[in-house]
Amino acid sequence: MFSSHRLQEAHELIAEQAKYYLQRVIAQPQPRDGLGTVVELDWEYRESDHPYQAILAAAEQLSCDLIVMASHGCRGLEGFMLGSQTQKVLNHSTLPVLVVPPTSTINDPN
Repeated sequence: MFSSHRLQEAHELIAEQAKYYLQRVIAQPQPRDGLGTVVELDWEYRESDHPYQAILAAAEQLSCDLIVMASHGCRGLEGFMLGSQTQKVLNHSTLPVLVVPPTSTINDPN
């Protein structure tokens, strides 16, 4: 069992890793739609015992037009099943949800 101090350290580490990753995503050249207009990207980090609810609440609060989520990248029979949080977002969202396979398109300078 984790002590409360160790659990706090784990949460801080996860938050730092998420922040680092998301900052790298935003630092990439902004994508353009089919008409050449820059598509605005933004990110937000939240912790929740129910991630799909936090994702839906954030999308509503931020007036998002689209939710983009990564799949687990499973193949074969497992590939038919999305992650449980992704599936819950798909089931409960009133916004369009784009599910993309995991890729390594973000260059890590390290």
